[in-house]
Amino acid sequence: MSDLHTLVHWAQAAAGLVAAVLWSRSARIKVPNNIDTMVPQLQRIGFWNAWAAGWSCFTASLAVLDGLIP
Repeated sequence: MSDLHTLVHWAQAAAGLVAAVLWSRSARIKVPNNIDTMVPQLQRIGFWNAWAAGWSCFTASLAVLDGLIP
């Protein structure tokens, strides 16, 4: 296995871990029953979900790159 493959594998693992941590952070946000305080909490959840999805896309891109490396 080449050094480039090894680097891409470590980058994939790191990006996947970042995505998992971000989704975990999102899942731990408590949503109150009060409608006035519910909306900001849902916005926070959406913010963390968006970042986690972005890191997951980066991880998938690295997997494609790994497949293209000879």
